[in-house]
Amino acid sequence: MFRTSFIAAALTVAAGIAQAAPLTGTSSGTFDSISSCTSPNTCQTANGGTVLRWGDSDTSNSNGLTNPSTLTAGSFNINTSSSGQILIGQLTWFNSATLSSRTDDDFKFDWNLNLAFNSPVGLNKTYEFNLRIQNTENSSNNPPDMIFTLPVLTGQTLTIGDYMLSNFSYSVSGANTQLTTVYGEDCFLIWCTPNNDVLGYKWINGENKTAQLNIYATVTAPTTPPAEVPVPAPLALIGLGALGLGLGTRKRRD
Repeated sequence: MFRTSFIAAALTVAAGIAQAAPLTGTSSGTFDSISSCTSPNTCQTANGGTVLRWGDSDTSNSNGLTNPSTLTAGSFNINTSSSGQILIGQLTWFNSATLSSRTDDDFKFDWNLNLAFNSPVGLNKTYEFNLRIQNTENSSNNPPDMIFTLPVLTGQTLTIGDYMLSNFSYSVSGANTQLTTVYGEDCFLIWCTPNNDVLGYKWINGENKTAQLNIYATVTAPTTPPAEVPVPAPLALIGLGALGLGLGTRKRRD
């Protein structure tokens, strides 16, 4: 009988711990607003705007681009209930070996990163990234690669119910890929020296290589103290009855 009373008490304590609703949602993205693409029909979107294609490996193909470079916007679920770092955006870049006559050296476009949360509250937030692609000159001293210019993420915050996202940051992965910081300059007459002002970032990927760009954010989860939850009447009566029966048994044994 003592065991029954202990189980009832344990159930009462467990019921008194309040759990915060998890942070759940999705991340997706699309490309649009292509500009400064001078080569005819060599910069285009596909798959509902989730893929950007540029450059051509075959001038004789009039039905579309042959083996172009591609940039694909990632789509995935977000689900967390604790503080820490989470992935909120992703791009996958294949840098193809295309013909210089059919590949623009410098053009711009927008990547619209959409975060849609459904818990603890419904909230949609779209971040517009104004990106720029540059092809570096190919030579024996300068291996062929391509550069994305990325904006600064400092100061971005997002509140979803009692959760907060902050400290947005970039990270890259893949063979022969790197992320470099672009600093401002202090100039006097014809002399310029770098300063500590971060103007943006450059994402570099080698020819015929696939690389990935990730955007992370730090989640600050709500801290919910244990809540006082009343014990259900039937459960309380069971516990008290079991305890009384145990005491009565002990008296008879004495």
